[in-house]
Amino acid sequence: MSSESRNRVLEKMLERLYAALASGPSLNCRPHHSRQRLDLSTLSRLDGTPPHEVLASLLGEKAQVRLSVKPPEALKTPPRDGSSIPSDDTVSLDDTAPAAEGTPPRTRAEEEQQALLRKLAAIVEDARIFEQDTGAHVLHVGFPLLHLPPSAKDKRGFGTRRVLAPIAFVPVRITLKKGRSPSVELEGAEEGVDRVAPNTALLAWLEQQTGQRFNNLFADDTGADPWREVQELVALVSKALELPAPAPFTAETLLSPVPRNDDDGDARASILPSAVLGLYPLSNQSLVDDMRALVDGEPISGPLESFLRVDVSLGQAPHSGGGERNLEGLKRAAEERLVSIADPCQARAVRLARSSRGLVIHGPPGTGKSQTIANAIGDHLARGERVLFVCDKRTALDVVKHRLDHMGLGNLCAVVHDAQRDQRDLYMGIREQLDTLPEARTNAAITKELARVDDELQSLHDELTTAERALSERPAGDTEPSFHELVGQWLSLDAPAELAPITASLASARLAEVAPRERETREVLERALKEGYPDNPWRESLGVDLSTYLATPLGTYREQLSTAVNAAREADALASPDIPTFGAEPEAEGAARATFAEQLASVFETTSAESLARWGSASVEAVRTTKAQLENLSPQVKVLSEGPLDTELALIHREQPQALGALSTALAALSAYLGIASKWYAFFCFARKAGARKVLQQFGLTLGALTAERVSRFLTGARARALLGEFHRSTLAPGASTNTSLPDETLSRDLRAHDALFDVLDTLHGTPLLASCREAVHRALTGDAAARAALLAGLRQSPARGSAVARLEKQLTATGLFSTPWLDLRSRELRAGGKLSPLATSLQARLSTVEGLLRMRSLLSGMPSALAPVVESLARQGVDVETGWTTVLKSTLAAEVSSRLRENSALQHIDADRTQSTQSRYRVLEEKKRSLVRDAILHRWTQRQRERLLAATGGRLNGQGAELRRRLMLRGERAMRVRQVIATGLEQEGGDPLFDARPVWMASPQTVAQIFPRRPIFDVVIFDESSQCRLEEALPVLTRARRVVIAGDPKQLPPTRFFESAVVQSQEVEADTEQGLFEDQQSEVEDLLSAALNLDIDQCYLDVHYRSQNADLIAFSNEHFYDKRLQAIPAHPSHRAPHAPLSLRPVGGTYEKRVNLIEARAVGQLVKELLARPEPPSIGIACFNLSQRDAITDVLDEMAAEDSAFAARLAAARTRRGSGSFEGLFVKNLENVQGDERDHLIISTTYGPDRQGRFYRRFGPLGSAGGGRRLNVLVTRARQQVHLVTSIPRDVYTALPPVESGRQPNGGWLLFAYLQFAENLAQLHAEATREPSAQTQPTSREVIVRERETEAGSTFARALATHLAQRHQLSSDVHWGNDGFCVDVALHHPTSPGDVTVGLLCDGTRYPKAVDRVEWDLFRSAVLEGQGWKLVRLWTPHFFRDPEGATTHVLQTVGDLLMRQAAPPQDTDASKPRVMH
Repeated sequence: MSSESRNRVLEKMLERLYAALASGPSLNCRPHHSRQRLDLSTLSRLDGTPPHEVLASLLGEKAQVRLSVKPPEALKTPPRDGSSIPSDDTVSLDDTAPAAEGTPPRTRAEEEQQALLRKLAAIVEDARIFEQDTGAHVLHVGFPLLHLPPSAKDKRGFGTRRVLAPIAFVPVRITLKKGRSPSVELEGAEEGVDRVAPNTALLAWLEQQTGQRFNNLFADDTGADPWREVQELVALVSKALELPAPAPFTAETLLSPVPRNDDDGDARASILPSAVLGLYPLSNQSLVDDMRALVDGEPISGPLESFLRVDVSLGQAPHSGGGERNLEGLKRAAEERLVSIADPCQARAVRLARSSRGLVIHGPPGTGKSQTIANAIGDHLARGERVLFVCDKRTALDVVKHRLDHMGLGNLCAVVHDAQRDQRDLYMGIREQLDTLPEARTNAAITKELARVDDELQSLHDELTTAERALSERPAGDTEPSFHELVGQWLSLDAPAELAPITASLASARLAEVAPRERETREVLERALKEGYPDNPWRESLGVDLSTYLATPLGTYREQLSTAVNAAREADALASPDIPTFGAEPEAEGAARATFAEQLASVFETTSAESLARWGSASVEAVRTTKAQLENLSPQVKVLSEGPLDTELALIHREQPQALGALSTALAALSAYLGIASKWYAFFCFARKAGARKVLQQFGLTLGALTAERVSRFLTGARARALLGEFHRSTLAPGASTNTSLPDETLSRDLRAHDALFDVLDTLHGTPLLASCREAVHRALTGDAAARAALLAGLRQSPARGSAVARLEKQLTATGLFSTPWLDLRSRELRAGGKLSPLATSLQARLSTVEGLLRMRSLLSGMPSALAPVVESLARQGVDVETGWTTVLKSTLAAEVSSRLRENSALQHIDADRTQSTQSRYRVLEEKKRSLVRDAILHRWTQRQRERLLAATGGRLNGQGAELRRRLMLRGERAMRVRQVIATGLEQEGGDPLFDARPVWMASPQTVAQIFPRRPIFDVVIFDESSQCRLEEALPVLTRARRVVIAGDPKQLPPTRFFESAVVQSQEVEADTEQGLFEDQQSEVEDLLSAALNLDIDQCYLDVHYRSQNADLIAFSNEHFYDKRLQAIPAHPSHRAPHAPLSLRPVGGTYEKRVNLIEARAVGQLVKELLARPEPPSIGIACFNLSQRDAITDVLDEMAAEDSAFAARLAAARTRRGSGSFEGLFVKNLENVQGDERDHLIISTTYGPDRQGRFYRRFGPLGSAGGGRRLNVLVTRARQQVHLVTSIPRDVYTALPPVESGRQPNGGWLLFAYLQFAENLAQLHAEATREPSAQTQPTSREVIVRERETEAGSTFARALATHLAQRHQLSSDVHWGNDGFCVDVALHHPTSPGDVTVGLLCDGTRYPKAVDRVEWDLFRSAVLEGQGWKLVRLWTPHFFRDPEGATTHVLQTVGDLLMRQAAPPQDTDASKPRVMH
């Protein structure tokens, strides 16, 4: 393969593997000044046993040796092999403890012996911790030793360091026994583990140096001939390096001390008969082989390709079937296969793990990574897929395995963290499973029942989702408030009830129309107040538009208005109540009235009051008829006016009166006679003469022309008087007496007066200009003399008044400011006698407000038709701006809420009882489904196993089954290692049934490389603790699967190189392509997680923190490392801990030689106190270096030696086991606590002032790169309490400088900040515990509403809390808890300060990171109820319809704990609750 086509990432990873080998103890096992290794020959200091006898015993039949610890005086004789006892080659006297006061000083031999025992104890403790954490056994005796001087060159010509490498390893276990007969016991490998193992690191290094490949090494599987295995390894190394073969190594071969670096001995390459006891991580040659094959060009595919090539993405999920991918938040019950409880974040991670080619799961401390991984494994098992679970730490594998065991799925899992040590349990388990397979039975109906549950769950979820969206979704493209927000805004507004009628017209308004008009509305109301709108005379009078007004100089208007004011004053001066109202032409009417007044005046003088009243009240038709009748009697009137009647005849007529008919007959007779009296034929007209004679005889006169003429004149006058008298009596004066006739003069005068009256009335009704005063004239006619006089005066004043009014009207119109309706109204008032000068003067005085009013009108004209009149009415009332807008908005919100309720059926269907039953049913089905999924998984895989491994009868194993059972032999010639078992079944048709029996494999990266071929056997590989998984070890693992899931936390520790001193750096080559840059970037990454985060890969976050039983324990890390993303489960307020979750214990120790002994003793005393509790917690102890760790361990041991009771409790604490995990007391340094958790964590900050009181800001690993991540790991290990034992002066950690913008704080700064945080938290807790005693006898209870700041707040919750405070005197906390577990309103207990009664949940959750709000709401409610909350759910549709009913429901739930009190008057300050933020 050409160098150009070789991938630099792989080459760099291979270099790292080799460099790790070279820098580790497997190639440099120097015991001198090493805390992890010692020269085996120094064990002779204990009882004088020669070292070769110790080694021979370990490789002998019993594989054990016991060394008693004897006083040095007893060892004066040389050892039995004749060699001298080594003195101080490998043990530093600095490690010895000072002698106790009062004891004689130790000899050098005693000090060396004690130092050896202390070093052995440290090695044993380190080995125990490493094996506990990783599951790997690292305590070995390395023998013999290959010694290569520094001058040797590697094959590339580079100089190498000195090599002192064991050729073989002998695994041992050491037990240190104290007491009266102290001893050291060494035991060889247990059954199933090689007694001698090759130093694979040395072999890999030799292959790199020489280019040779070492295959077919002698394997003593039975352990019968370990010395032969040693000898063959020595021969192989000698041949590879072309060294002379040493004498054969046997049980009798004497061991020599390990030479020191500065020895002047033989500088040649050689194989030394020396042994080094200590910690050696057994390197896995398979990892090197894997990486070398990849470097050499083996085809690459699957997820590995994305880590090596920039153009291959892991972000696109594989998808088949042509359907739509499961979108975020879209519930598909039929696809979800959870085997245990999962919060929504975990469920989302499982869903993405199912569908993504690559996924990173961000799992901060205590967020349930193991639970998530167990669910992801179950999800894949439910689909018939195989899973490879990889983690370097055995504890992580065991935790997941334990969870699966608990769920009944453990038999589908194979744990092979250590292929040798786990082989026996694996083989036995599978063989037992094969033996019982014929009897295995499952329920085939599970699948059908699971589908039914899925359908019902989907239906319930859809129903809840529909309701949730109706409440929370914002319509119109997220531009309008949700229904929940609407009701909250509506409830939060307090509008005066008396203004409700004004806003009634907004019942049909929509918020989208009104809300954008807030500015205009406020401006209108503000201008209304400024311009005095309620009493502003211009309000109704303006008729000019804004543009015209602004285009005209204000002086013009002032001048015109001044003229109008003068005219008004003139008109007002002429106003009189006597002047009748004018009509349309006041000036012309005034002139007409003056003329008419004179005519009317004479009538008033000649006509009686009765006649005036009669005809003043008569109709126009009656007057006209009477006038016509009077005109018809004009001949009679003329006769009457000719003079009086003949006196003589009148007397006769009076004595013998004649009726009007007789008079007419007589006249007719006389007229007939007179017509012929002067004629010649008169003589012959006898009848006419007879008729006349008869008439004349009545008056005593003889017939004659003269007498006939005389009597005819008389009768005509009498007849006229009779007619006029009758007309007067019957028409003109019907009420007058009828017994006597009126005198001629009276009758004549009366007739003339009526004739004049009739003429006046005819003029009145016939003249249009007098129309306006007709009513006044009629009133005067029917009135008294004063009224008539007043009328005459008014008519006579009308010309002047009419002219003035006309001029005023003209002037008002000329201003151009007034509206036509207003002008018309003012004209009517003026013509009716009104005065305008006060109004005109007021208008003139407030001319400056015209512009403001016009602008108001302009704003109102642009408002919706429903809004404008409401705003104008509010302005008329003089409502202030805030009150006005609040009133408008509240009415509009109510209208909007009502409209949405009418239009949205989903809102109509929200029913509290139904929703509660739906949620309860959903929870029951979820639990049932998890059980069904587990059963379905077992059914699926059991059926697959039966189909592949059983004969057709189902009663015995078939050929494949029997062959698989034979492969799993533990002893005999046919016994195979795990890698061989897997390799044997690779080519079987249908795949190896081994993976049907165990579809889930759990292993370390080294074991994966050792036992699995480089092919995608698994559907998915899941990495845990990926931030600590070295990239060079992880990449080969990726070849074993088609997809990858990477779980870890980038805020925690990078890979710990426990045994390595350095990693060499290759020469950098400048990249000139995108691929080259990508390779450079990936090559510099240390861990798998960081490398994955450099890729285009799906990511998800576990946000719920479960570990800390007090949220304050995680608060510091949450703020400084996780951007407050973590949602810790808040404890119920009634569960207040009696102690602060962080306890700060200053001890004032000194820091000398990397040890703070005072702190160590304080830690020991604290451990003693904790273990003395009736139920002692699990305890972890962490410090900042190994020396302090040893000091604390020594203190605990010394205390145990002095106190037997404490010794028993300490021993129990160290071996304590929890549910599925080790919970023993540990003492670790900062680097080794990741992955551990305990109830109580004791942190010894170690650093402090020196003896001179000087404090140096040197913090070791905290001050280096990644120091903050180390601190984050440290402070997140406790479940219940953290104890900070510190010697750092308070004035040092409180003087914390600010962090510069754009820079990350280092570990030292964060340590000081954590100490501050602990101190402040303790103070707050102390204050909180003092509050109840201070409030035991309150004189008056202040109503308080406290609100937690949050971006996911609820306006409705805030308004509800205020409502309950004002109306019912209930104090509360709004948004109690955190965003994820928020109680919208937590009602305070009335008598127990700090406690609560009930929690109110308002609609659903508003947690912004909730992808599926229905799922999160159910999860939140269940968690809060589990914490002891009594929850009451309020649904905004119901609350809007019946606020009082909803409030009553809350109060009834609170019950006797809260007393309802009458709310004080709401206009007083006392009624307002104090809102604290």
